[in-house]
Amino acid sequence: MENNQGGGNKKVYVAIITLLLLINGVALYLLYSENKAKKDLSEQKIALENDFKNLTDTLDAKKMELESYKGKNNRRSTS
Repeated sequence: MENNQGGGNKKVYVAIITLLLLINGVALYLLYSENKAKKDLSEQKIALENDFKNLTDTLDAKKMELESYKGKNNRRSTS
């Protein structure tokens, strides 16, 4: 009778170990996917920051160009 009880305990232990391994596998997958999502998001943020800087530089250059045209136009009308 004691042998039957030992076999039952062995099955319980195997089931618990299998369940723990499954939980660890799911946790590792979720951790990996979260880290990948964060990496993708940070890459997108860097790209957007670069685009914003380029657009700001272009805007500043166009403003300066427009101001130079305004100055030329004012000089012509006062002459």
